[in-house]
Amino acid sequence: MIFTSNSASITVQPAEIYIKMSNNFIQGNTTKKIVVTNVENHTVNVLAYLENPYPDYIRPNRNPLQNLSWITIVPFQSTLQPGSSKAFYLYLTIPEKYHETLLGKKWEVWATFREEPTNDSTSNTFVREYSVRVYIDTPQSIVSLESLRALISIYLILIASMVIFSFIILRYNKKRMKR
Repeated sequence: MIFTSNSASITVQPAEIYIKMSNNFIQGNTTKKIVVTNVENHTVNVLAYLENPYPDYIRPNRNPLQNLSWITIVPFQSTLQPGSSKAFYLYLTIPEKYHETLLGKKWEVWATFREEPTNDSTSNTFVREYSVRVYIDTPQSIVSLESLRALISIYLILIASMVIFSFIILRYNKKRMKR
């Protein structure tokens, strides 16, 4: 649930993250970072987790992520001292056996950060949660290693042919100039 309050204890940035896989499926750290900052004068515990959006809140042309276990938030929990910030990272791993069936997908998942009570915090009547929308676009097609190698071979043959052709032309012109 996206919750906004004038009495927020933490800020979460950015509000949205895009993970676009162009040619292949990204594995591991997507290098996407979410920063949570404690803006209070007391310690705040933060619990991070993933959830699929509620149907009424999902963006048009997006679907819930098929399997939330494909994304991990690290760390999943942190205690923030007053004024401190903590970086949370998303790790995305889609098992290879699903790659062919997941081409052209557009998913939305929420990385949610919940304030947990601490011993030194004032009692909260409400549980505060802050969600970052994470948009994941899978590739339209996969560039296989074999096809990449074949393409490199073709380019190397083409370059070698151009060098040989240029050498022949230069030799021919040099002989022609001597006459």
